[in-house]
Amino acid sequence: MLDNDWGNTFPVRQMDYPLMEMKKVNPYARRIRRRGQSDSFSCSWKWACVLLMVFVGIVVPVACPAAEGEEGNDAALSAELVWARSDGHDYEIFISFYRDGSWSAARQITDNSENDIVPAVIRDHLGRLWVVWSKLEDGARTLYFKTSDGKEWSAEQKIETGYTVNLSAGLAVDRENQIWLVWSSFDGVDDDIFFSTWDQSGWSKPMRVNTNDSTPDIQPVIGIERDGLPWVRWSGFEDGEYHTFESRWNGNDWTAERMLTEPGPPTTASADSSVQPDAMGNTPPTQIQVMQNNGPSKMIPLPESLADPWKAGICLDENGRVSSMPLRMLLEEDETRQ
Repeated sequence: MLDNDWGNTFPVRQMDYPLMEMKKVNPYARRIRRRGQSDSFSCSWKWACVLLMVFVGIVVPVACPAAEGEEGNDAALSAELVWARSDGHDYEIFISFYRDGSWSAARQITDNSENDIVPAVIRDHLGRLWVVWSKLEDGARTLYFKTSDGKEWSAEQKIETGYTVNLSAGLAVDRENQIWLVWSSFDGVDDDIFFSTWDQSGWSKPMRVNTNDSTPDIQPVIGIERDGLPWVRWSGFEDGEYHTFESRWNGNDWTAERMLTEPGPPTTASADSSVQPDAMGNTPPTQIQVMQNNGPSKMIPLPESLADPWKAGICLDENGRVSSMPLRMLLEEDETRQ
Protein backbone atom coordinates (compact mmCIF):
# COMPACT_ATOMS: atom_id res chain seq x y z
CA MET A 1 0.00 0.00 0.00
CA LEU A 2 1.19 3.52 -0.70
CA ASP A 3 1.81 5.90 2.12
CA ASN A 4 -0.82 8.66 2.20
CA ASP A 5 2.01 11.16 2.89
CA TRP A 6 1.98 11.68 0.15
CA GLY A 7 12.34 15.93 -37.41
CA ASN A 8 12.09 16.44 -41.32
CA THR A 9 9.61 17.59 -43.95
CA PHE A 10 6.56 15.88 -42.57
CA PRO A 11 3.59 17.80 -41.14
CA VAL A 12 4.47 16.94 -37.53
CA ARG A 13 7.99 16.31 -36.27
CA GLN A 14 8.72 14.21 -33.24
CA MET A 15 10.54 17.09 -31.57
CA ASP A 16 7.40 19.17 -31.93
CA TYR A 17 4.96 16.57 -30.63
CA PRO A 18 4.96 17.31 -26.88
CA LEU A 19 4.42 20.96 -27.63
CA MET A 20 1.38 20.66 -29.84
CA GLU A 21 -2.25 20.91 -28.88
CA MET A 22 -3.65 17.45 -28.35
CA LYS A 23 -7.25 17.90 -29.49
CA LYS A 24 -7.68 14.58 -31.30
CA VAL A 25 -5.58 11.47 -31.71
CA ASN A 26 -7.14 8.17 -32.66
CA PRO A 27 -8.37 6.70 -29.36
CA TYR A 28 -6.91 3.26 -28.74
CA ALA A 29 -6.95 2.81 -25.02
CA ARG A 30 -7.36 -0.70 -23.67
CA ARG A 31 -7.44 -1.85 -20.12
CA ILE A 32 -4.82 -4.21 -18.70
CA ARG A 33 -6.79 -6.96 -17.08
CA ARG A 34 -5.61 -8.88 -14.07
CA ARG A 35 -7.82 -10.86 -11.72
CA GLY A 36 -8.00 -9.30 -8.29
CA GLN A 37 -7.93 -11.22 -5.06
CA SER A 38 -10.96 -10.04 -3.13
CA ASP A 39 -11.99 -13.10 -1.15
CA SER A 40 -11.00 -13.23 2.49
CA PHE A 41 -11.01 -15.89 5.17
CA SER A 42 -13.41 -13.82 7.24
CA CYS A 43 -16.06 -14.27 4.52
CA SER A 44 -15.72 -18.04 4.16
CA TRP A 45 -18.23 -18.92 6.85
CA LYS A 46 -20.92 -16.80 5.18
CA TRP A 47 -20.35 -18.51 1.84
CA ALA A 48 -20.59 -21.84 3.61
CA CYS A 49 -23.99 -20.76 4.85
CA VAL A 50 -25.01 -19.80 1.32
CA LEU A 51 -24.03 -23.23 0.02
CA LEU A 52 -25.96 -24.92 2.82
CA MET A 53 -29.06 -22.87 2.00
CA VAL A 54 -28.79 -23.78 -1.68
CA PHE A 55 -28.64 -27.46 -0.80
CA VAL A 56 -31.86 -27.22 1.14
CA GLY A 57 -33.58 -25.13 -1.55
CA ILE A 58 -33.44 -21.77 0.17
CA VAL A 59 -32.17 -18.76 -1.76
CA VAL A 60 -31.04 -15.93 0.49
CA PRO A 61 -28.57 -13.27 -0.73
CA VAL A 62 -25.64 -13.00 1.65
CA ALA A 63 -22.86 -10.57 0.80
CA CYS A 64 -19.29 -10.52 2.00
CA PRO A 65 -18.64 -7.18 3.70
CA ALA A 66 -15.59 -6.54 1.50
CA ALA A 67 -17.72 -6.78 -1.62
CA GLU A 68 -20.82 -5.05 -0.29
CA GLY A 69 -21.60 -1.88 -2.22
CA GLU A 70 -18.52 -2.44 -4.41
CA GLU A 71 -20.11 -1.08 -7.56
CA GLY A 72 -20.88 2.24 -5.99
CA ASN A 73 -17.90 2.58 -3.68
CA ASP A 74 -15.00 4.78 -4.77
CA ALA A 75 -12.76 2.80 -2.44
CA ALA A 76 -12.75 0.06 -5.12
CA LEU A 77 -11.12 2.52 -7.55
CA SER A 78 -7.74 4.13 -6.96
CA ALA A 79 -5.50 6.08 -9.29
CA GLU A 80 -2.24 7.99 -9.62
CA LEU A 81 -2.03 11.07 -11.82
CA VAL A 82 1.21 12.73 -12.99
CA TRP A 83 1.67 15.98 -14.90
CA ALA A 84 4.11 18.82 -15.50
CA ARG A 85 3.62 22.21 -13.91
CA SER A 86 5.76 25.28 -13.47
CA ASP A 87 7.28 25.71 -10.03
CA GLY A 88 8.01 29.35 -10.80
CA HIS A 89 11.32 28.62 -12.52
CA ASP A 90 10.78 25.69 -14.89
CA TYR A 91 8.47 22.72 -15.41
CA GLU A 92 8.60 19.94 -12.84
CA ILE A 93 6.66 16.69 -12.41
CA PHE A 94 3.83 16.53 -9.87
CA ILE A 95 1.74 13.59 -8.66
CA SER A 96 -1.63 13.19 -6.94
CA PHE A 97 -3.29 10.05 -5.53
CA TYR A 98 -7.00 9.20 -5.83
CA ARG A 99 -8.15 7.33 -2.74
CA ASP A 100 -11.58 6.96 -1.14
CA GLY A 101 -13.26 9.31 -3.58
CA SER A 102 -10.86 12.25 -3.49
CA TRP A 103 -7.45 13.38 -4.74
CA SER A 104 -4.52 14.08 -2.45
CA ALA A 105 -2.71 17.40 -2.55
CA ALA A 106 -0.29 17.66 -5.48
CA ARG A 107 3.22 16.61 -4.57
CA GLN A 108 6.31 17.71 -6.54
CA ILE A 109 8.57 14.74 -7.30
CA THR A 110 11.29 16.39 -9.43
CA ASP A 111 13.36 19.45 -8.63
CA ASN A 112 16.00 20.57 -11.12
CA SER A 113 16.82 23.49 -13.42
CA GLU A 114 15.47 21.87 -16.62
CA ASN A 115 11.97 21.48 -18.05
CA ASP A 116 10.46 18.07 -17.22
CA ILE A 117 7.42 17.27 -19.38
CA VAL A 118 4.91 14.61 -20.56
CA PRO A 119 5.15 12.01 -17.75
CA ALA A 120 3.75 8.46 -17.58
CA VAL A 121 3.08 6.42 -14.43
CA ILE A 122 2.47 2.75 -13.58
CA ARG A 123 2.15 0.84 -10.30
CA ASP A 124 3.60 -2.66 -10.37
CA HIS A 125 2.18 -5.72 -8.62
CA LEU A 126 4.31 -5.07 -5.53
CA GLY A 127 2.95 -1.56 -5.14
CA ARG A 128 6.03 0.27 -6.41
CA LEU A 129 5.38 3.35 -8.52
CA TRP A 130 7.33 4.04 -11.74
CA VAL A 131 7.31 7.48 -13.38
CA VAL A 132 9.02 8.21 -16.73
CA TRP A 133 9.18 11.61 -18.42
CA SER A 134 11.15 13.69 -20.95
CA LYS A 135 13.64 16.31 -19.82
CA LEU A 136 14.67 19.23 -22.03
CA GLU A 137 18.40 19.67 -21.44
CA ASP A 138 21.20 21.09 -23.61
CA GLY A 139 19.02 20.96 -26.71
CA ALA A 140 18.20 17.26 -26.20
CA ARG A 141 15.03 15.60 -24.96
CA THR A 142 16.07 12.79 -22.70
CA LEU A 143 14.09 10.14 -20.84
CA TYR A 144 14.38 9.97 -17.06
CA PHE A 145 12.66 7.82 -14.46
CA LYS A 146 12.25 7.43 -10.74
CA THR A 147 10.43 5.02 -8.45
CA SER A 148 8.70 5.08 -5.09
CA ASP A 149 8.16 2.33 -2.54
CA GLY A 150 5.32 4.31 -0.96
CA LYS A 151 7.53 6.01 1.59
CA GLU A 152 10.20 7.79 -0.40
CA TRP A 153 11.23 8.47 -3.99
CA SER A 154 14.46 7.31 -5.58
CA ALA A 155 16.82 9.77 -7.23
CA GLU A 156 15.97 10.44 -10.87
CA GLN A 157 17.99 8.39 -13.35
CA LYS A 158 18.64 8.85 -17.06
CA ILE A 159 17.50 6.17 -19.51
CA GLU A 160 20.16 5.74 -22.20
CA THR A 161 18.50 5.37 -25.61
CA GLY A 162 21.26 6.38 -28.04
CA TYR A 163 19.12 9.22 -29.41
CA THR A 164 18.87 12.89 -28.50
CA VAL A 165 15.10 13.31 -29.02
CA ASN A 166 12.97 10.97 -26.88
CA LEU A 167 9.32 11.60 -26.10
CA SER A 168 5.89 10.12 -25.39
CA ALA A 169 6.80 7.47 -22.83
CA GLY A 170 4.27 4.68 -22.18
CA LEU A 171 4.39 2.04 -19.43
CA ALA A 172 2.89 -1.40 -18.75
CA VAL A 173 3.51 -4.22 -16.25
CA ASP A 174 3.02 -7.87 -17.24
CA ARG A 175 1.99 -10.92 -15.20
CA GLU A 176 5.60 -11.55 -14.14
CA ASN A 177 5.79 -7.98 -12.83
CA GLN A 178 8.17 -6.94 -15.61
CA ILE A 179 8.03 -3.27 -16.57
CA TRP A 180 7.69 -2.49 -20.29
CA LEU A 181 8.58 0.98 -21.59
CA VAL A 182 7.81 2.40 -25.05
CA TRP A 183 8.57 5.82 -26.49
CA SER A 184 9.28 7.65 -29.75
CA SER A 185 12.80 8.70 -30.79
CA PHE A 186 14.08 10.73 -33.72
CA ASP A 187 16.79 8.58 -35.37
CA GLY A 188 18.12 11.29 -37.68
CA VAL A 189 15.69 10.48 -40.49
CA ASP A 190 12.27 10.16 -38.90
CA ASP A 191 10.54 9.26 -35.65
CA ASP A 192 10.29 5.59 -34.67
CA ILE A 193 8.84 3.57 -31.80
CA PHE A 194 11.26 1.86 -29.41
CA PHE A 195 10.87 -0.34 -26.33
CA SER A 196 12.89 -1.50 -23.35
CA THR A 197 12.20 -3.71 -20.34
CA TRP A 198 13.44 -3.44 -16.77
CA ASP A 199 15.27 -6.06 -14.75
CA GLN A 200 17.41 -5.80 -11.65
CA SER A 201 20.44 -4.68 -13.69
CA GLY A 202 18.56 -1.82 -15.35
CA TRP A 203 16.83 -1.13 -18.65
CA SER A 204 17.48 -3.45 -21.58
CA LYS A 205 19.02 -2.18 -24.83
CA PRO A 206 16.39 -0.18 -26.76
CA MET A 207 14.93 -1.98 -29.78
CA ARG A 208 12.65 -0.78 -32.55
CA VAL A 209 8.98 -1.81 -32.61
CA ASN A 210 7.74 -0.40 -35.93
CA THR A 211 8.98 -0.97 -39.48
CA ASN A 212 12.15 1.03 -40.15
CA ASP A 213 10.98 3.30 -42.95
CA SER A 214 11.34 7.01 -43.70
CA THR A 215 8.00 8.24 -42.30
CA PRO A 216 7.30 9.32 -38.70
CA ASP A 217 5.76 7.07 -36.07
CA ILE A 218 4.75 8.83 -32.84
CA GLN A 219 2.58 8.73 -29.70
CA PRO A 220 2.96 5.06 -28.64
CA VAL A 221 0.74 3.38 -26.06
CA ILE A 222 1.46 -0.05 -24.58
CA GLY A 223 -0.80 -2.54 -22.82
CA ILE A 224 -0.96 -6.22 -21.86
CA GLU A 225 -3.32 -8.55 -23.73
CA ARG A 226 -5.35 -11.26 -21.99
CA ASP A 227 -2.71 -13.82 -23.02
CA GLY A 228 -0.20 -11.87 -20.94
CA LEU A 229 1.78 -10.49 -23.90
CA PRO A 230 2.22 -6.78 -24.66
CA TRP A 231 0.79 -4.84 -27.59
CA VAL A 232 1.84 -1.39 -28.80
CA ARG A 233 -0.28 1.08 -30.79
CA TRP A 234 0.87 4.38 -32.27
CA SER A 235 0.15 7.04 -34.91
CA GLY A 236 2.06 6.48 -38.15
CA PHE A 237 2.27 8.72 -41.22
CA GLU A 238 1.35 7.03 -44.50
CA ASP A 239 -0.08 8.24 -47.82
CA GLY A 240 -0.18 11.80 -46.57
CA GLU A 241 -2.17 11.07 -43.41
CA TYR A 242 -1.80 9.66 -39.93
CA HIS A 243 -3.25 6.21 -39.11
CA THR A 244 -3.23 4.01 -36.02
CA PHE A 245 -0.84 1.05 -36.26
CA GLU A 246 -0.38 -1.95 -33.98
CA SER A 247 2.27 -4.54 -33.24
CA ARG A 248 2.19 -7.41 -30.74
CA TRP A 249 4.92 -9.21 -28.83
CA ASN A 250 4.97 -12.93 -29.74
CA GLY A 251 7.32 -13.94 -26.95
CA ASN A 252 10.51 -13.29 -28.91
CA ASP A 253 9.91 -10.32 -31.20
CA TRP A 254 7.31 -7.82 -32.38
CA THR A 255 4.93 -8.86 -35.14
CA ALA A 256 4.84 -6.90 -38.40
CA GLU A 257 2.95 -3.64 -37.93
CA ARG A 258 -0.61 -3.46 -39.21
CA MET A 259 -2.90 -0.52 -39.79
CA LEU A 260 -6.00 -0.38 -37.61
CA THR A 261 -7.91 2.79 -38.37
CA GLU A 262 -8.91 5.41 -40.86
CA PRO A 263 -6.76 8.56 -41.00
CA GLY A 264 -6.56 10.61 -37.83
CA PRO A 265 -3.83 13.29 -38.09
CA PRO A 266 -2.43 14.94 -34.98
CA THR A 267 -2.96 18.67 -34.83
CA THR A 268 -0.31 21.28 -35.61
CA ALA A 269 2.39 22.37 -33.23
CA SER A 270 2.11 25.02 -30.59
CA ALA A 271 3.69 28.40 -31.32
CA ASP A 272 5.79 28.26 -28.15
CA SER A 273 8.44 25.57 -28.63
CA SER A 274 10.20 25.90 -25.29
CA VAL A 275 7.71 24.53 -22.78
CA GLN A 276 4.39 22.76 -22.63
CA PRO A 277 1.38 24.22 -24.46
CA ASP A 278 -1.56 25.85 -22.79
CA ALA A 279 -4.48 23.62 -21.84
CA MET A 280 -6.78 22.59 -24.68
CA GLY A 281 -9.66 24.91 -25.41
CA ASN A 282 -11.00 27.78 -23.36
CA THR A 283 -12.43 25.53 -20.66
CA PRO A 284 -10.13 22.67 -19.56
CA PRO A 285 -11.97 19.48 -18.55
CA THR A 286 -12.68 19.12 -14.86
CA GLN A 287 -13.70 15.45 -14.65
CA ILE A 288 -13.28 12.09 -16.39
CA GLN A 289 -15.52 9.08 -16.84
CA VAL A 290 -13.94 5.77 -15.87
CA MET A 291 -15.49 2.67 -17.47
CA GLN A 292 -15.12 0.05 -14.76
CA ASN A 293 -14.76 -3.65 -15.47
CA ASN A 294 -17.01 -4.63 -12.58
CA GLY A 295 -19.90 -2.26 -12.33
CA PRO A 296 -21.15 1.00 -13.82
CA SER A 297 -18.92 3.82 -15.02
CA LYS A 298 -17.91 6.56 -12.61
CA MET A 299 -17.38 10.26 -13.05
CA ILE A 300 -14.46 11.43 -10.99
CA PRO A 301 -13.19 15.01 -10.73
CA LEU A 302 -9.72 16.06 -11.78
CA PRO A 303 -7.44 17.77 -9.26
CA GLU A 304 -7.82 21.54 -9.31
CA SER A 305 -4.03 21.89 -9.45
CA LEU A 306 -3.77 19.87 -12.69
CA ALA A 307 -2.12 22.29 -15.13
CA ASP A 308 -2.73 20.58 -18.50
CA PRO A 309 -4.97 17.48 -18.56
CA TRP A 310 -3.99 16.77 -22.19
CA LYS A 311 -0.38 16.17 -21.19
CA ALA A 312 -0.91 14.16 -18.00
CA GLY A 313 -0.50 10.44 -17.40
CA ILE A 314 -2.80 8.27 -15.29
CA CYS A 315 -2.61 4.85 -13.68
CA LEU A 316 -5.93 3.26 -12.73
CA ASP A 317 -6.47 0.38 -10.34
CA GLU A 318 -9.98 -1.02 -10.72
CA ASN A 319 -10.43 -3.78 -8.16
CA GLY A 320 -6.91 -5.08 -8.78
CA ARG A 321 -6.85 -4.47 -12.54
CA VAL A 322 -4.08 -1.97 -13.24
CA SER A 323 -3.75 0.08 -16.44
CA SER A 324 -1.62 3.05 -17.46
CA MET A 325 -2.33 5.53 -20.26
CA PRO A 326 -2.18 9.19 -21.22
CA LEU A 327 -5.06 11.02 -19.58
CA ARG A 328 -6.00 12.40 -23.03
CA MET A 329 -7.37 8.96 -23.93
CA LEU A 330 -10.03 9.13 -21.25
CA LEU A 331 -10.79 12.71 -22.25
CA GLU A 332 -11.18 11.67 -25.91
CA GLU A 333 -13.42 8.78 -24.92
CA ASP A 334 -15.60 11.25 -23.01
CA GLU A 335 -15.77 13.51 -26.09
CA THR A 336 -16.81 10.55 -28.24
CA ARG A 337 -19.63 9.63 -25.85
CA GLN A 338 -20.99 13.18 -25.78
